[in-house]
Amino acid sequence: MKRNIKWTVLSLVILFALPLLVAKFAGTSGMALCFIMFFAVNPVFFIAEGIASGKSIKRHWFMPLLSALIYLLSMWVVFDMGETAFALYSGIYLAIGIIVMLITSAIYY
Repeated sequence: MKRNIKWTVLSLVILFALPLLVAKFAGTSGMALCFIMFFAVNPVFFIAEGIASGKSIKRHWFMPLLSALIYLLSMWVVFDMGETAFALYSGIYLAIGIIVMLITSAIYY
């Protein structure tokens, strides 16, 4: 249970608070920081979460799904509601998390 709360809070910080801070305070370098988050920070986060979820897949199978949902909702709140590109990124991040989770689960069992 503690692990679920830890990953949920980490998801909220990385996938909601960071984009919100970038959008509000970054100024002219905001787009560069968004690209770094989209192509580096978020995939690494989903890989790490997939590894952690794969170690105990029976209890944490939903964490990549929850994080992808948090990402999608936060991008719609911070940037543009209903933008389909964010739904595509959310699906890609979800696929990364699930694939890594299944690979990790296969290695551990």
